[in-house]
Amino acid sequence: MRLLLLVSLLAVLSTLLPLSHPPYQVQASHGGLMELREGDLLFRAGRGWRAEVVRTASNSILTHVGIVDVADDGQVYIIHAEPPEGSRAGRVRRQSLEVFAGSQQATALIAYRPALTEKVLSRAVSAARRASDLALPFDDEFDLKSDEAMYCSELIWKAFVEAGVPLKLVQTHITFPGKTGYYLMPEDIMAMIPGHQI
Repeated sequence: MRLLLLVSLLAVLSTLLPLSHPPYQVQASHGGLMELREGDLLFRAGRGWRAEVVRTASNSILTHVGIVDVADDGQVYIIHAEPPEGSRAGRVRRQSLEVFAGSQQATALIAYRPALTEKVLSRAVSAARRASDLALPFDDEFDLKSDEAMYCSELIWKAFVEAGVPLKLVQTHITFPGKTGYYLMPEDIMAMIPGHQI
């Protein structure tokens, strides 16, 4: 009961936060519209063998996460740490919403609105943008202690920590050949950052 009340309260409070950018509506995979704002998180159920490994190891449909960055001209981008694919090197990149959410990449999307101030969200986006500008490589070791490379959940976690959000680290225990231990998974981001699905 208290959890339901807290979630409802956070949802109401997040709608009261001021916006400098209007919301941008995009077609969702379920056929409806999602309104994305700067600092929203976009989770996807991905396609391909890497997504299947994450799905199997974490027991979650969520396999990837990025943060919404709205350009001055209104174009919506997603900043995320993308693993290598074919001859394309994995790295932190700023990608159009259409590419990030395209049917070749995703089977489903979940948009998540952090219940934080616009100022904090802007700082988190700026931190993620810096990682993209540096083209930090993808972190194949999934090592949270190093800032030399990042994977998707690590990028989002570190962006919010750098923005001043005191996050208690939540990790999922993974039992998978060569990667048994606790790892920060996309679903863990939702558990750490207060907010709601949109």
